[in-house]
Amino acid sequence: MNISNAYHILAKRFNKPPFKSIINDTFLEMLTVLYTEDEALFVSKMPVIQSGVKKIAKIMNRPEGEVLPILEDLAKRGLICYFDVSYERQYFVMPLIP
Repeated sequence: MNISNAYHILAKRFNKPPFKSIINDTFLEMLTVLYTEDEALFVSKMPVIQSGVKKIAKIMNRPEGEVLPILEDLAKRGLICYFDVSYERQYFVMPLIP
């Protein structure tokens, strides 16, 4: 299977401390099932610590109105987590350990 570079970039993101994933063909194939290529690139650019929509949008160089639905969809599918602090929702990437 020819796996897009987007998934290799995301796999490297999951291979950073504090949790390290084993990057192999099976792990890469799993990523293709869970994420679209665009989502893989999006998640690979998310901050390591929890962040609000404003900060994530700035990192992505996209408007908040474009970033929020992506974050909410990923959270609804259990691919990222969030919690509410004061009046701002904080999003973060969950470790993915096969």
